Amino acid sequence: MDTRTRIVYQSVLGVALGMIIGVGLCAIIGYVQYREVSYCAPEFVDYIGDPAKALVIEALICGIMGGIDWGSATVYYLESWSVLRATITHFIVVMVVYYPIAFYLRWLSPSEMTDNMTVFACMCVAYVMIWLSNYLSSRARVREINRDLEEIKNTHPF
Repeated sequence: MDTRTRIVYQSVLGVALGMIIGVGLCAIIGYVQYREVSYCAPEFVDYIGDPAKALVIEALICGIMGGIDWGSATVYYLESWSVLRATITHFIVVMVVYYPIAFYLRWLSPSEMTDNMTVFACMCVAYVMIWLSNYLSSRARVREINRDLEEIKNTHPF
């Protein structure tokens, strides 16, 4: 699959998953915080003025965020890029997209630096884990390829 096709495919998939995951997580977090299923932050519902309209807006925005996040994950398939470069690039894209959306949807407040830094720290930990997982996976593949090449070299001397 070429890069453009992969970007489109992952972006479309990301829109659907972004809507499902975004609204689902909001419902779970809303239930944990308020002991009732709340698909949107109450502050966002107050800002919009209508719970149904707020939910539709949130779902669409979560879809857009999912599309951008998943579409930009194609950097992991660029063979000329290192895993570190892909991870840092994707992290920057996600952060640039996430924070304005989180502020608009009232998930976070720009004035609550502790909450913002906690989210940032959690994202950093997640990305370190992603990088480590990709690095170890790539290293294992390289070792396997080298083992296969060594075997071919030993069984078919030229």
